[in-house]
Amino acid sequence: LDVLKKLVAAFYLNFLIHYPIFFFFPTVIERPTTSLDGWAGSAFSFLRWIDQPVNCFPSQHVSLCFVVALGFWNYRRWISIFFLFWAIAISLSTLTTKQHYFWDVLGGLVVFLICYGVVLRKESQPKLQLVSPSK
Repeated sequence: LDVLKKLVAAFYLNFLIHYPIFFFFPTVIERPTTSLDGWAGSAFSFLRWIDQPVNCFPSQHVSLCFVVALGFWNYRRWISIFFLFWAIAISLSTLTTKQHYFWDVLGGLVVFLICYGVVLRKESQPKLQLVSPSK
């Protein structure tokens, strides 16, 4: 339950960082036209229709994927490693599908590092509970 609370807090912090940037400094990516046929072309067209080419920097695709991936690091390491590979694949796919530029991905990683440092990092000192001496 503690890991879920931290993930929710990291998501909120992520949104608090991204949305003011998106509002005050909107960025747009120029996408080349594609000519894919069949179901792959239809799926790619649907992806482009859903994910409009606005609000590119920093990449929220990247930052949220890494928040999830490393949010489980101190809880279930094997799940975190799986999600880490998945986050890397998503980051690369945002470049190959022309959803983001390289700098957008780096910006998303910076936002993730802020979220990790503030919310997800394991405390280095154990929690102490002060109790009064018994009589």
